[in-house]
Amino acid sequence: MELAEERAGPATAKPAGPAFTFVHIPLDGSKPVKEVSAPGQAAGDPPKDVLIGVLAPAFASSDALDGEVVERESAARLKNMMLGGGDGKGLPAPKAATLQTLAAAGAVEAYPLARGTAADGFKDVKLYIDEIGALRGRGRNARAEALAAAAGLSGLSIHGDAFVGRTIKGRNSSFALGEMAPESAWCAAARSAHAQQALAAGHGDADHLAKGDDASKGYTWSQTDTEVEVRVLGVAPLGKGASKAVHVSYGKGDRLVVKVNGGSGGGGAPAGGAVELGPLFARVDTEGCAWTLDGADVVVSMEKAEARAWTYITLSGSN
Repeated sequence: MELAEERAGPATAKPAGPAFTFVHIPLDGSKPVKEVSAPGQAAGDPPKDVLIGVLAPAFASSDALDGEVVERESAARLKNMMLGGGDGKGLPAPKAATLQTLAAAGAVEAYPLARGTAADGFKDVKLYIDEIGALRGRGRNARAEALAAAAGLSGLSIHGDAFVGRTIKGRNSSFALGEMAPESAWCAAARSAHAQQALAAGHGDADHLAKGDDASKGYTWSQTDTEVEVRVLGVAPLGKGASKAVHVSYGKGDRLVVKVNGGSGGGGAPAGGAVELGPLFARVDTEGCAWTLDGADVVVSMEKAEARAWTYITLSGSN
């Protein structure tokens, strides 16, 4: 990805105000993280984060969106909206074609890494990312995710190129390349603030991750950042040779099928009991999947192909 100034050289137009610097973190790990600049606002203008407009063309693309990916990512956002206080009613997931049109001009999300306070003069540090980078199928930006983790925000999935900038009371101010280090003052302060917030909220390491514990469906599920565990309840026969009656498959990493033959399950499940889950919320690595028996329960452990939080166990409302 290239910014306009990188393609055309230094700007010749008179800037509206003093230039400020920010940092570009390319998706391609072989390319250097570097400091770039943009013209700021005139002193009399109302405070505005001009980087959102500056970066929009850098994220603009006419690349086709994958419908399955759109469904998965939209499900996650709508679920988070409901958890955040919305009721989710009347909020259909957007279609790929709709997002395609909206994305043509570039969709920039300014994600707060550090929130300013009165004590520091309201200095915010933000991560500017492609709002639909995941929908475009962009790869994971390991260096941007490492920066977010250093600031106390672990578990973020950042797709595509990323930029880091600062605002002071809503107006852009310079952020230097040397401030990218985890021991930088802003980063250490953000890490401490996020840890205190998690402690105050009583959040454990995996409390933010969705799970399903409704046994009436015949299974429950839980997850860590890297694995999903599904417990199929009461379907396996008890006694010697029980494992031979259980058949587990994972499709192409997009579904889970558990079938049991030969007798009633120990929990009263009928012969031939089965659970089929698919399409899964995201793909799993079939080489990293395994199962075992716990009494009459079949316990399946699946390694995520991508270390990211799942919002549901399956897509299309089939969970």
